[in-house]
Amino acid sequence: MLGKHINGRYKLLEVIGDGGMAIVYRALDLILDRTVAVKLLRPEFSQDDDFIKRFRREAESATSLAHPNIVSIYDVGGRRRLLLYRHGIRTWNNA
Repeated sequence: MLGKHINGRYKLLEVIGDGGMAIVYRALDLILDRTVAVKLLRPEFSQDDDFIKRFRREAESATSLAHPNIVSIYDVGGRRRLLLYRHGIRTWNNA
């Protein structure tokens, strides 16, 4: 998926997190020209209604949180069988 454009807006640059339900990528927001984190539901779960609902609930729940150690969610969406939500990244360390 690296190098792929998602929703015509985000270019996936590298994997920065990998979990049981989703993969998180460092990405470039091509419209605003800034680095973001994009979380994509794993393809094997894209047809499972329970996983899709859980993924959407996670995104919705996170939007109600406000704390310096919790990233903000700026975009939630889906196209074809991919679901994504975009986090803002305040600083980026390649550590």
